[in-house]
Amino acid sequence: MNSIPIILITGYLGAGKTTLLNFLLSLPEITVKKLALIINEFGTLGIDGTLVNAGSPVKFELNKGSLFCLCLKTDFIKTLEIIAEQVQPNLVLIEATGVAETSDLHEFLSVPTLQKRFFIQANLCLVDAENVIKILPHLKAAKSQIVWADGIIVNRIDLVGEKELADIQSVIKSLNPEAPLISTSYGQVRNDFIRSIKHRQLSGTAIPSPPQAVFSLSFPDVKPFAREKFVSLVKRFQDNILRLKGTVILENRPMFVEVIHGKYWERPVADNSNVKTGFSIIAWKTERDKLKEAFQMRQ
Repeated sequence: MNSIPIILITGYLGAGKTTLLNFLLSLPEITVKKLALIINEFGTLGIDGTLVNAGSPVKFELNKGSLFCLCLKTDFIKTLEIIAEQVQPNLVLIEATGVAETSDLHEFLSVPTLQKRFFIQANLCLVDAENVIKILPHLKAAKSQIVWADGIIVNRIDLVGEKELADIQSVIKSLNPEAPLISTSYGQVRNDFIRSIKHRQLSGTAIPSPPQAVFSLSFPDVKPFAREKFVSLVKRFQDNILRLKGTVILENRPMFVEVIHGKYWERPVADNSNVKTGFSIIAWKTERDKLKEAFQMRQ
């Protein structure tokens, strides 16, 4: 029985994990393999799963918590059992939620039904060059993802200068001097870098629950917003919204909206013939009900 390699992709909210995953899925060295994907989101809507250009790989979504949380342990083990028995791929790619407080997957892989069925090829951590220095002192998950990584990718370097990039690289090396580090934009990472990574088995256990200060809200099938109203709500809660992502009808047009650390983007939905609206928010340092009520109101 051959063991199946796992490549884990971690990184804080907005670092570009889905972009990296889509880039990897476009590489000839990857496309020739029989793949299985596991997409893990903190919210319930599974927005990231819809953004992955899956093609032929079999895709599984694990939502409502962190992959490294005991709350998802049973679901994660069951998913791997299905992959091992029914899919039997050459490679498993896993995208973890951005707020995951990383630990080692060996604890999950050591259960009797999974022993010797999988091995961790690499834990890759994406770092958002624009925001990492701002968030590291305040957000434990961002730091733990760097510390546990086997290889680190500083992404979005087109948004920072040379001096800032050098400072970022220095800080990362101080946290994890063992992991090879490269810098890029748009998640474009050569496969030979990934092949060169050697996994380090570290000690640590899964956390019992998500970080208390962080919570998620999902708004499925939302009614149309006036753009001015929606943008004003984002601005009102800009210090509380860590990430917002999804599709909203703005001025009678479906738009994919995204907020990362207070910065707002929107773009038209390419195929709006059968578009499904809905968005998720990952937030902190505010009352859940207050935030929920604000985005549900129509003025």
